[in-house]
Amino acid sequence: MLSTPFTNMESPQFFLDNGVGKFNISYFLSLELSILFSQEGRNMYAVVATGGKQYKVEEGDVLRVEKLTGDVGSQVAFDKVLIFSDGENVKIGQPDVDGVTVHGQIVAQGKSKKIIVFKYKRRKRYRRKQGHRQPFTAVRIDRIEA
Repeated sequence: MLSTPFTNMESPQFFLDNGVGKFNISYFLSLELSILFSQEGRNMYAVVATGGKQYKVEEGDVLRVEKLTGDVGSQVAFDKVLIFSDGENVKIGQPDVDGVTVHGQIVAQGKSKKIIVFKYKRRKRYRRKQGHRQPFTAVRIDRIEA
């Protein structure tokens, strides 16, 4: 079970003021702010760019990215790492972080849910209906190598 900063403290005083819920501010001012903003328990993560998008990933995450070439079970490596954190230190790339690679495995290739593209011009009898299913690749992040 994860511990929260409010585990061994009294509950904040909550009251209603003209129907609006408010907390007693003295409770929050009495808190030790170092507990709230501590880095303890934070995991290693990276921000990778693929398919024109950016994803924050940790080990064990499964994410759906734009279609990548490869079969289910094959390994992929993301070299374009924008931010890397080992839990204590954060490295920000300009534009990429050197020496950091995110390794993963393809777990699925598929198509997203269908969306309907409907074009319509009023009073002109112009209607066009078209469906689209965007292909995706599901990748499980195995390790972040620094």
